[in-house]
Amino acid sequence: SNTAHRKFPHKRSVLKVADFPRYHVRDWEQWEGKWELMEGYPVAMSPLPTQWHQDITLNLSIHLRELLSDCAHCKVQLPVNLKLDDATLLHPDLLVKCNDDSKGVYVTTIPRMVFEIISPGSRHYDTKVKPKLYAKFGIPYYVLIDPEAKTVEVFVLIEGQYRKEQSGETFQMPFQLEDCEIVMDFSETWSS
Repeated sequence: SNTAHRKFPHKRSVLKVADFPRYHVRDWEQWEGKWELMEGYPVAMSPLPTQWHQDITLNLSIHLRELLSDCAHCKVQLPVNLKLDDATLLHPDLLVKCNDDSKGVYVTTIPRMVFEIISPGSRHYDTKVKPKLYAKFGIPYYVLIDPEAKTVEVFVLIEGQYRKEQSGETFQMPFQLEDCEIVMDFSETWSS
């Protein structure tokens, strides 16, 4: 039979993103393990964060909760299922949402602020991919924290693109939310 000796073209075959299947949140709901869905493409989540990563998350959430105590319509949330559309579901480390009282499986209101804390396995997604997705969906503030470099970078959405507004280890910066303004003190990030 000729099929046993079939030759493949000598031309080098290159996979393209379009060669891979795309999925929806309804597919994601059936999966085991921790996954994010980025415009239909599944991305395995990193292992559990380090203790330092968790300390930073806790520090920021406590600080934000105190700042938002006078802002009745806004609240901070730890990692949640942020459903941006039927093919994009992310798990930011922290977010601030306003005027959303949903208590279901997903947050579907576009948050005012999103925080990502870089882990060794998430660096590429946190610095290259997620900012593009968050900008696409109109999230006004993107805060990127690098524990290794001990830096905070704050990006503000201007005309559909993020512009770095401020960066450093410790600084204060105002954020305009729905109907209130808070001033974050990023020295709180590193409290022990």
